[in-house]
Order: sequence, then C-alpha cells, then structure tokens
Amino acid sequence: MPQYRLMAVTNAQPGREAEFERWYDEQHLPDLMKVPGVIGAQRFRTVAGMEGPLTWRFVTLYTLDTEDLAGVMQELGRRINTPDMPLTDAGDFSAGGAVMVELVGGIGQTVV
Repeated sequence: MPQYRLMAVTNAQPGREAEFERWYDEQHLPDLMKVPGVIGAQRFRTVAGMEGPLTWRFVTLYTLDTEDLAGVMQELGRRINTPDMPLTDAGDFSAGGAVMVELVGGIGQTVV
C-alpha cells in the first residue's frame, strides 16, 4: 500500500506554548489517529538558533498508509474543527501550512 507523509507546520499563540503542546499531544494527535489511513504521527520543535527564514515553530509528520489518499484527506477535512477534531485558540494557525509527500525511497533508519 502506498505510504505518504503529511507535514504540518504550526505556531502557538504568544505565551501559550505549553497549552498548545498539551492540546496537540492529548487531543489533536489522538483525534487524528482515529482517521482511517492515518497510522502514525511525530511532533517536532524547531531548534533555537537554527530556525532559518521560516516563521513556524512546530512540525508534525503524519504517516498515511492508504490506496485512497483523496478519501483520507476528505475525511480529515470533514472532521477538522468539529467535535471529532476540535482546534484550540492556543494555536496560531495563520502562518501554518501543510504539504503531502509520497514515500519513493530511502536508506537507513526510517521515520514512521
């Protein structure tokens, strides 16, 4: 089955980073794992002094394993900001974004 990675980049509202991270770990990731086709997620934080020109602080890599990528994305879109997948006002999503990539090769240890 094809594997994909959805890379999402986000920020927290100023002064609300701990609240944002708690929501992400305790609410958002478990909600996303209930979507058929989503098989894993890993969260990252940029390293101070190594951020580069980008304006986001958090990166999440979601692993999707599906023959129906459009269907998985449609279901994610249906759930987002509903009782099935509530957002938080501790997040600043204005500078965020996402990109989907398809796994085509690699070597060594893999991220799942």
